[in-house]
Amino acid sequence: MSIQGLSNQNPTKVIKAYEDAEPKQGVTFAQVFKDVTGEAAKAHAEAEKSVADFVGGEKGSVHETMIALDKADMKLRLLVQVKNRLLEGYRELMRMQG
Repeated sequence: MSIQGLSNQNPTKVIKAYEDAEPKQGVTFAQVFKDVTGEAAKAHAEAEKSVADFVGGEKGSVHETMIALDKADMKLRLLVQVKNRLLEGYRELMRMQG
């Protein structure tokens, strides 16, 4: 029996890579998800402020506004992907138990 993608690799390298990927003590998934959610909300608020400033003619340029909107969009997409992966993992666990 072999795991796809690992059959040709040196087992020592695979184990070393796994050990290096271990999370640091004290960091939980809930905290990481909370941080990602907070960053997405912060980027959204910054984008809204940038748009309001640009439309109001106070400061900023079209480029700065578009960059702020793109940052908010990317962070929201990351949050959605993290959520999707979490739900996918949960569903897989439920299938395994049933």
